[in-house]
Amino acid sequence: MRTEINIDACAGISEMDMCSLFANVMDNAINGCRESGAEKPYIDISAEIKKGFLVLECVNSSRAGKIDEKPKHSAKDEHGWGLSILENLANKYDGSFESGHDGNIYRTRVFLKCE
Repeated sequence: MRTEINIDACAGISEMDMCSLFANVMDNAINGCRESGAEKPYIDISAEIKKGFLVLECVNSSRAGKIDEKPKHSAKDEHGWGLSILENLANKYDGSFESGHDGNIYRTRVFLKCE
């Protein structure tokens, strides 16, 4: 796992939302690595402030395929909520969220506006 986090100057995003952001991105990446079947699974996560936005990007090993357009949710199953939570955070902070497969790589990008 490689990390590069530099977000000292990002005011306006609550601590709870920041924890939710990182926890969901990491949980999704860990699950993707587990399911990838890769001999050497990896997670590469970075976060920085660019032009007034917190930009978080995570790239991880994954099995090849396409992401479902709508995450699956079930009251009995705790999985499947992470992508919706990330989208809700992006909307709350006037940002954007994108994710998807590129071969055996899964990429997640979240942009949140800082004050």
